[in-house]
Amino acid sequence: MYCTHCGKQIDDDAKFCPYCGQEVPAVYQDEPINNDESSLMFQLVGFLFPIIGFVLYAFYYRKSPLKARSAGIGALIGLIVNIVLLVLGNMVFGLY
Repeated sequence: MYCTHCGKQIDDDAKFCPYCGQEVPAVYQDEPINNDESSLMFQLVGFLFPIIGFVLYAFYYRKSPLKARSAGIGALIGLIVNIVLLVLGNMVFGLY
């Protein structure tokens, strides 16, 4: 890895840079932080565009399961709403 202060290459387990003496940020010292949380934006995209929601679900399934679940739920609800509206529209316009 590289020091974020001076840019020189340092050991992966270093706590301080041997060149500039600055402390290596904790982000580099520990496991990578997974920012997985439910996403209202993923749900909204999945609801408005169910196919894209299913694609997002498939793409994020292993990396971020909570985001994937949000996209999947939005896509399922969007698909159900689209089907109901399609059936109701056919019934209404079929009468005329």
